[in-house]
Amino acid sequence: MEGITAVDSKRILYTLNMAYQVVAEAITVFSSDPKWSGKEGGCFCLADEETGFPYATMLVGNVPKEKLSKYFSLCQEKAARLASHPEDIGSWESRNPEKEQWGGAIRFGKLIYSFSGSRTGR
Repeated sequence: MEGITAVDSKRILYTLNMAYQVVAEAITVFSSDPKWSGKEGGCFCLADEETGFPYATMLVGNVPKEKLSKYFSLCQEKAARLASHPEDIGSWESRNPEKEQWGGAIRFGKLIYSFSGSRTGR
């Protein structure tokens, strides 16, 4: 990571806006499914592909106060872990339930998209 230019910043802001809309829509669509009961939101992180450095972390939907810190930490952990496994496409490939390390991050277009709050096949 050499630094962030104005062009990069605009791309990051655009990506954050699109990701927010996609995740918010998914929460709306799946909220009627009993399997998603109580899953009305989470934390989204957009990070650097090579370092896992979080460019931004934001709330999407409704996150219970008691889950906020956990989701915030987990979405950043998933991004950092995926960055440390450059051969992986998703954090699912390095998940480790014994260490509370789950899937939920993907690598795409020089960025890592990470979300915590939804079910990931625990």
